[in-house]
Amino acid sequence: MSDDTIIFHNDLETGFIASYKLSTVSDESLVTALVDAISIESLNFSISGIFDGYSVVLFNEWVARAGPFTYSYELYQLIYEKAKIGLEDVVEKIGEDGLYLLLSLPFKDDVLDEEKEAANELLEMFFNELGLLNEYRKTLGILAEEASRKGRPVHKVYSSFIAHILNRAINELVVSNGE
Repeated sequence: MSDDTIIFHNDLETGFIASYKLSTVSDESLVTALVDAISIESLNFSISGIFDGYSVVLFNEWVARAGPFTYSYELYQLIYEKAKIGLEDVVEKIGEDGLYLLLSLPFKDDVLDEEKEAANELLEMFFNELGLLNEYRKTLGILAEEASRKGRPVHKVYSSFIAHILNRAINELVVSNGE
């Protein structure tokens, strides 16, 4: 993302409108804005069929800051070929608090065991509801081994899952909206 990218934030409670250079927004604020955008765009799309794309800009910035992510062919198959998910499913099944946790993990140096367990439980629940729990566990093992081999923090593996889940869900909205 370039330093001149500007994000406008409209606080519905106060009516306050602010603009920011995206490069000046903290990681925590970026995650909060991304979760809000995903939640709002999911609702708007389900009601009106309109997708404004605000989450695309924020998601791309999050990926640029949070990466690199561990990847495997098994992850590709699980997310892009087997799972049938939309942005609304992600918000409904993982929830805003769950998204916040998963999207915040890459920016933490010391992740508590409870946070890792919570991230895993969220993803297990998500994939279990899709009937893909065994595939998730197999892929998780492959990615954890790959992360260890490359010297990357293993907790970022959970972020690899959410990155690809959101990539697929957001891209489907973009395509269905004709963008």
